[in-house]
Amino acid sequence: MKMETKALIADFKNLFSGQDLANEVMAAGDRSDTQLFSPSIYFDDNTSGMIGLLLSGSGNEVNPRVFNLDEVNQFARNLGLLFVTETTTGNVCYAEENAEMRDEFRQVFTAADLRDYLYGVLLYALCDCNKDTDFIKAIPGLPNISDALVFWKLSRLGGDLRMVHLLKCNAVMKEVTVFSGDDDMVTSQISWVTTQETVFTPAQGNASGMAFTLYGQIGKVYINDRAYFDGVPEVVWKLQIGKYRPAQKWLTDHIGQPLTTGDIRHYQQMVAALLETIRLFEAISKTLSTIK
Repeated sequence: MKMETKALIADFKNLFSGQDLANEVMAAGDRSDTQLFSPSIYFDDNTSGMIGLLLSGSGNEVNPRVFNLDEVNQFARNLGLLFVTETTTGNVCYAEENAEMRDEFRQVFTAADLRDYLYGVLLYALCDCNKDTDFIKAIPGLPNISDALVFWKLSRLGGDLRMVHLLKCNAVMKEVTVFSGDDDMVTSQISWVTTQETVFTPAQGNASGMAFTLYGQIGKVYINDRAYFDGVPEVVWKLQIGKYRPAQKWLTDHIGQPLTTGDIRHYQQMVAALLETIRLFEAISKTLSTIK
């Protein structure tokens, strides 16, 4: 990991409670059947605890004590917002009313808002698709930005990304691929072979360093000589998150095993989730590029 990336990770860690991170690193296990990737496998100890905490829980159920409240309150002052920590009736109603307002009128944010913001920005910063490290380095103080409107946009995008990676959204149910195979369902030799060219529309006005955008080739992913998944975009096949490329690693981990109907459906959901991940990374990239 490059020095500037290590410094960026340290800045993110300042927003977390150290003990909670340590506990998450110890508790993180293989969650690959219920989400896109396992933080403890895909990331080292410097980041897996943070990502594990940001992925844990559901909806707005986030304990604000997982964050370093002194650092978060400073972050809130930079944004000109108030961080709501107490779950009293008044504060809950205030936060709910605030959530229904237009972004420019919102005055408070919750632990769930912060979680979603951090998840989106952290995953984008770590993703292999961000080839231009100078772009990330040029964003002043990241993750401690001072533009509240940008914060709200990134929080929504991060929340969407988080639900995609938990495989809990409509996007992962899209039938992006079709599986074809006979009685031989054992994964033995994995390869991606192109079948079509330029099937996606290139993103317009991308001012960042995104290397992968929604265009290029689609192909077949063979699990042996005869069985394959058809319709897998090359950008999905090559997308790297942390240490691995999920579309390749999951199949590699199943070499020597027959794929069940459930396995096939899970891999199809992974492909759809990775395609949606690229779309959301593109949106995060464009939003970050507006920071002055």
